Amino acid sequence: MQTDVPAEVRMTDLLGQGSGARRYGRFYVPAALAYQFSTELKRVMGLCTVLRAEYLMWCDQIEYHACSEHFRPIELGEMLPEYVWHFTTDGDLWCKEVKA
Repeated sequence: MQTDVPAEVRMTDLLGQGSGARRYGRFYVPAALAYQFSTELKRVMGLCTVLRAEYLMWCDQIEYHACSEHFRPIELGEMLPEYVWHFTTDGDLWCKEVKA
């Protein structure tokens, strides 16, 4: 089977590690939004690649670990920064780092 992907491309390259741009972060979503799969959540999921999702029963939220071009690059061994996604009534969407 012939593919157009060069043999030297590895999964780390696809996630940004090969280019040096490790844009990883974490964010929390109320479980109710995830159950409804709201439009806002769909837009966020379209802007990032989720690597891990965990339901946190004690606060009824889902913690997502993801990579996105909207996150700042982090160094190897650095803790994942936490982000909050913001929405406006005009349809604008952006994230802001709240703590590292």
